[in-house]
Amino acid sequence: MIPVALYIAIIEQMARGAGEFWMSSGSQTVTYVSVDVSLLMILNTVLAFERSRGPSKALALLIMTTYFCA
Repeated sequence: MIPVALYIAIIEQMARGAGEFWMSSGSQTVTYVSVDVSLLMILNTVLAFERSRGPSKALALLIMTTYFCA
């Protein structure tokens, strides 16, 4: 339980940092980084759902889509 909570906290902090950096600079490169971090957060959320509910084709498609886009 503790490693999962730590992993979630690290990902959330990375997303928060990317968002703050994007708001302060506004460059196109930082926009790409912010989108990438958002996709990683979606990916990790979907992976958590898959682990708790079991595998499904729809979740696998969403996982692979967000993984390749990120």
